[in-house]
Amino acid sequence: PSGAATDIYSIGRVVLDCESHVAPRFREELRAIGEKASRDNPAERYASASSMAEDLERLRRREPISLFRHRRLHVLSRAIERHRWAVAAGLVLVLAGVVWAVRESQLRLQAQQATTLAEAERDRAGAMRDFLLDVFHSGNPRLNQGEDPRVSELIVGQLEQLEKAKDLDPDAHFDLLSTFADLLLHQGQRDLANRAYTQAMTLTESQGGKGNMRWAAMATRLGQLAAQGARFEESDRWFKQAEEAIDRWPISVERAEVASVLYSAWGASSQRRDRLDDAERYIRKGLEAKPILKAANNPGGDDAAMRVTLGSIQSARGNQAGALETFQIAYDAHRAAGLGNTLEHLALLGWLGITQDRLGEAAKAEPYLIEAIALAENLFPEPHSKLSGSYGNLGRFYLGQGRLAEAAPLLLRAVEVSNAAGESGTPEHASRIVGLGNLAFELERYDEAIAHCEQAVSLLDATVGPKHQRTLSARVALFTARAETQADARLLKDAETTLADIGKAPVHVEALLLAARLAALNGDRRKAEVWLIQADELRKAAQASSPIDTANRLLRRAQVVDALEGPGPAIEAFLQAAVAYEQANLSHHPSRGRALLQAALLHPSGSRERARLGDEARQLLTAHLAPPARSLSLIEGL
Repeated sequence: PSGAATDIYSIGRVVLDCESHVAPRFREELRAIGEKASRDNPAERYASASSMAEDLERLRRREPISLFRHRRLHVLSRAIERHRWAVAAGLVLVLAGVVWAVRESQLRLQAQQATTLAEAERDRAGAMRDFLLDVFHSGNPRLNQGEDPRVSELIVGQLEQLEKAKDLDPDAHFDLLSTFADLLLHQGQRDLANRAYTQAMTLTESQGGKGNMRWAAMATRLGQLAAQGARFEESDRWFKQAEEAIDRWPISVERAEVASVLYSAWGASSQRRDRLDDAERYIRKGLEAKPILKAANNPGGDDAAMRVTLGSIQSARGNQAGALETFQIAYDAHRAAGLGNTLEHLALLGWLGITQDRLGEAAKAEPYLIEAIALAENLFPEPHSKLSGSYGNLGRFYLGQGRLAEAAPLLLRAVEVSNAAGESGTPEHASRIVGLGNLAFELERYDEAIAHCEQAVSLLDATVGPKHQRTLSARVALFTARAETQADARLLKDAETTLADIGKAPVHVEALLLAARLAALNGDRRKAEVWLIQADELRKAAQASSPIDTANRLLRRAQVVDALEGPGPAIEAFLQAAVAYEQANLSHHPSRGRALLQAALLHPSGSRERARLGDEARQLLTAHLAPPARSLSLIEGL
């Protein structure tokens, strides 16, 4: 008879038809679900469609289905599949130990010494295996009930037990500590990772190994953690000690592996501090180690991370085309090698999107940035700086495109994730806050923009210093927001001081135009004209500027002309800016609306052109802004 049982039967037959189209490892469960739903006796089918749907959802999430809950091996295999990072790391260690044991066992025929070593390696592998299994089971008493064990429970909850272990073989103890530290670092838990690396280093020193390759590897990791926390003097000390250690050892695969990680981390740290020459020198030293690793089929032979840093250096120097080529080569090689699910690939996706955007290729940039978020969410189910950065990258892209409604949730999410990941004291977090400030500025919420930028400048002053490019850029954003509320002589003095510090930084043009506008508004025509001329010269020479930057700079220039000259030149300047937004495929951008509005206001009251420009500005601005935005008030006054 027609009813729920009949519907469940029909769905079951559809599920069985789908069996051949899914991955082989899921077919048994899918077949079991279909057969359960389509049994001849309705009483033996699923009790309800929702209970069947729950099993299908468990299968999609790679969780054990209700029909197999009694199979302990099935429950365990699904848990391992969902948490392959932790389990894979353990299996790699165990396999490494077993491989060593087998290899040394084969050498027993040559010398008794080899026999002893093989037995030691075998014991080490066994100790590691036993410890990992104990961690897995004792940390997850609910495993046999089919509940979901978390990676953080597997690692963090057992770290103290590992630190206090007395009976472990020292080599196995070191490998477990360093591997747990790597996993904690991957999860973004820097304090715990630092603790584990320090314990591994202490253990090495207690065995008389200070200065060996293991010790250098731990010094490198501690330096990397210090750099990520913007403790650059501390990071340099660790990096220098690691370099001194490896320089004392002959060329080998192990030495090349440590050198590769060291110079990659040191180069990235230097690049964050605007020390581009040092950064490039370290990266090239690290690349020298790659052929040795590739020849040995060592996973460390992948040079994508270093290519990312090299490309970012090219980008910082204004060579966007060269940077794009560097990123694209590494990206293509990564995909060909099947490494599309890695941290390095995430960095490549982000930089490809950023660079395409800087080259004015918005349509090509957006897919990379969207894919980066999907990969980051897959790699980091919990808050992490890389996840925050991916949200921030796409949010800033949408902001630059004038898609404010799409930018807002992403920029807010970037700050929230950064806070939750413990990043609130880093330069990266300051950059996320500047993004919120820029969003508030575009929405004409100037007090909010000022508050965000002040917070970011304070944090950057404390971490990377007042002369760092990031700090100067944030300071220019702060002064630009303040200029909309109180363009007084004090602000002019602050802007002039910042202008002197900027030098040849990319924000030099913006700083010159801001200073020129403030000087004009404060009656210092001479300074205003000098700075405007300098800005025009730099703007015209900056051939690598993106179309968005060009349009934004022309709008800032029009504001200076408006403060210096009469309505005629100012109208022309604002209309030139409006045309630049159109040429950049940004006809919908709110800043284009502001340019049209200012041009309309400069036309005589009651004129046809004033009305035409005002109507076009109204259509643009009302789509983005909400009262009490200043532009909306000015539109009403037209």
